[in-house]
Amino acid sequence: MKYDVGIDVHDYEKHTHGRKEVVLYDEDWVSAVEYAIELVQNQHPLASVELAYVKEYDARFMLETTNKVLYTTLLK
Repeated sequence: MKYDVGIDVHDYEKHTHGRKEVVLYDEDWVSAVEYAIELVQNQHPLASVELAYVKEYDARFMLETTNKVLYTTLLK
């Protein structure tokens, strides 16, 4: 399945906040959320990170991919 996982990122030291969207393929939504949160925490180690949303899409008819993560974006 394909999942869009939104992660809210708050960095209180830098007074910034935003939402990181991680789009990936995974077996189930729990694994997708855990992977996305870990990925964002590694990119922003001093920030507070929490789940905002999960969207699930049927990926049966999508092209094969070798990577788990398709893309990420940071919305401010």
